[in-house]
Amino acid sequence: MTIDKVMLGAVNHYLGGMVGAAAVILSEIEETGYKGLYTKIDSAKRQFLYHLEAMLQEPIPEKYSHRRDYSLTLADTLFLEGLLDDAKSADWRNVKEIEMLSAQIDAYARFDSL
Repeated sequence: MTIDKVMLGAVNHYLGGMVGAAAVILSEIEETGYKGLYTKIDSAKRQFLYHLEAMLQEPIPEKYSHRRDYSLTLADTLFLEGLLDDAKSADWRNVKEIEMLSAQIDAYARFDSL
C-alpha cells in the first residue's frame, strides 16, 4: 500500500524532513558529544507532530494537499494515525527509534511507487 500521490510530497517533505533532521542531529551529537543539540531534536519532534496532526484534519489544509476540500483515503488515515501514535511514544533521542519512523515513512510514501 502506498499513500495517495496528492499527499506524497507533503508526507516526504514535512514528516520525512523532520525525521531526517533528527537523524542528522543525532549523528552530530554522536560525533562531537555536544548534547546541547538535543533541543534541536525536541524541536524536530514538535514540528513533526504539528504537521502530522494538521494532515489529519478534515478537510486537509491546502498547504499539504494543494487541493481544496481534499480528504484522506481510509488507508492513508490509518497509516498517518499509526505514525502519529508511534511518533508520540518514540524516544527521538534514540537512533533506532528515528530509523523506525523513517522506515515507516519510506515504506508507505515512496516516490518510486508512482
